[in-house]
Amino acid sequence: SEVAMREVWEETGVKTEFKSVLGIRHAHDRFFGKGDMFFVCALQPVGSQEINICTEEIAEAKWVPLEQFLNNPMLAPESYVKYFNELCASYAKGSYNGIQMIERDIGVREVRNINTSLYTGTFEEELD
Repeated sequence: SEVAMREVWEETGVKTEFKSVLGIRHAHDRFFGKGDMFFVCALQPVGSQEINICTEEIAEAKWVPLEQFLNNPMLAPESYVKYFNELCASYAKGSYNGIQMIERDIGVREVRNINTSLYTGTFEEELD
């Protein structure tokens, strides 16, 4: 969470508060034959929303209406980025809560005496 907030601050000058991880994409044999992980996080602006880009990092940043964000003609319909955009829209509309860390006793502690955390999507009603 701190990395996402720091990157947004460094590249746009907008301070944020971390809310949730919305999704993760993991791919093998990507650039340079290495694995690659892509995280999408929900952040809430804190204070001024004025954007002051770091020209060494990015070329452009701007606030856009949700519909414009979703209908980006540069994204292929089957793109994982388009899928993540739809998760972001669902989060913004309140129908998706993202991935949360949930402390649960799942029996592993009895065997190894270790702490275990589950990361999962959340639902309207809590699962037992």
